[in-house]
Amino acid sequence: MAHIDPPYPANEWISKAKSKSKFAINHNIDEKTVRKIVKEKDGYRIPVRTL
Repeated sequence: MAHIDPPYPANEWISKAKSKSKFAINHNIDEKTVRKIVKEKDGYRIPVRTL
């Protein structure tokens, strides 16, 4: 499992998108995953295979 520090993806990528839904669609990921990344204060764990 890779640990993704929440400030970087949430602040640098997702926050610059028009919406979480658009970000998910444009990056071919589930909107639920985007919400989890933004919500988690201690970081988001994701399998390396998913990356």
